[in-house]
Amino acid sequence: MRPYSISTRSSESLRQSLQQKHTEKPSHAIWLTSVGIFLPYTVGVTGKYVIAPLFLLAAVRFFTAVSRGSRGIVTCDIFVWAMALWMMAAEVTVTGSLSLTTGSDAFGFVGAYTLARAYIFGERPLRTFVRALKIVTVTLVALSTLDTLSGHFFINDAVAAMFFGAPPLITKGAGDIHRVLFGINTIRATSTFPHPILYGTFCSLAAAIFLYSERRLAWRAFYVGACFMGCVLSISSAPLMAFLIIVLVYGYDKILWRYPSRWKAFWMIVFGSVFTLFLLSNRPLGFLFDHFTFTPETGYYRILIWQNALSYIAIAPFTGDHSAWLLDEILSNSVDSVWLTLSLSFGLPVALFLLLASLTACRVGPGGKRTSLDFEVQRLRTAFSLVIAMFVFLGLTVHFWASIWLFWGLCIGIRASIEEYSLQERRND
Repeated sequence: MRPYSISTRSSESLRQSLQQKHTEKPSHAIWLTSVGIFLPYTVGVTGKYVIAPLFLLAAVRFFTAVSRGSRGIVTCDIFVWAMALWMMAAEVTVTGSLSLTTGSDAFGFVGAYTLARAYIFGERPLRTFVRALKIVTVTLVALSTLDTLSGHFFINDAVAAMFFGAPPLITKGAGDIHRVLFGINTIRATSTFPHPILYGTFCSLAAAIFLYSERRLAWRAFYVGACFMGCVLSISSAPLMAFLIIVLVYGYDKILWRYPSRWKAFWMIVFGSVFTLFLLSNRPLGFLFDHFTFTPETGYYRILIWQNALSYIAIAPFTGDHSAWLLDEILSNSVDSVWLTLSLSFGLPVALFLLLASLTACRVGPGGKRTSLDFEVQRLRTAFSLVIAMFVFLGLTVHFWASIWLFWGLCIGIRASIEEYSLQERRND
């Protein structure tokens, strides 16, 4: 899309007033959040605890703005809070108590989401977040090269040694932490993440943001190239597939930018392809796992996970079963899907609320209507829609936890804020 200019002085003043009102010194919180959630996993004080001190301030800031009428509650807000509350209520219902893990996971997701809703609203905070993400991403990729060169999880192990009593890096479900890369048997890099696939996932998603945020080709190539390097060093099929899909979608958008209906056509193609796959194949998920994983064994293992998990979900579809499925020989080792893990642990409603939060955050207003929305914000709106779509898709074969789980909440919050900002701009036109 081409940038649209503001046609009147009053519209310009309204926009500046709106921008000033919602960008008063938010940069410190944006930088702390962007850096804090990606602290090394073995520090013991993960991003959830970094978010905690900022959450109360963010909640007060956001709900004060809502009470004054300068901000509004969107549908996505309801689904995010519903997901977190159901997680905790389901566990209390089944076990009689709330574990620290579940409470911190629910709080961490809502906390990251609330920080984004409170502080990353408007053009200037968005630019601040992208600047922070650039530094964070380049740093994480540089640190990951130390894993590859040293042959062990350099940063995570070093941090664990510095902090007495810190837990070792968890590689549950990653028995093959060494794989062949360019003919050399090497370790799968994790950087500061607890698992190679989570690190690779972050790199692929960050690439989507940089493809749309960077106007200069040289800088775009640099940041996207760094993300690709991270995907490669993680030696994980899901992040590499996600990176390829993101580049193809960006190319599609770049070529057909003149046509407003391109996204309708895109989703018709996607859903048509999925429908055809389910129509022609007796095992559609098996087809995906067989053709988009590094080894046939990996694909077969994921099929077993889905088969066993669905049978346990059917036993307790509303609250999950917090004990039975952990005794399963396959599932006790690893559940490689965030959708299955949430459904097994807390019931199908949690997975549904998360899906609805992701979809409603990407709500699109009336198409074709010109607004004074900054061209860069328009591009970032597309970028974060793509990021959230890839989270939903990759969740079929990847379980997200720790920093990448928080990053999902942050991205949903940013996309919801962009849409709310867009709607306010549209009303002021």
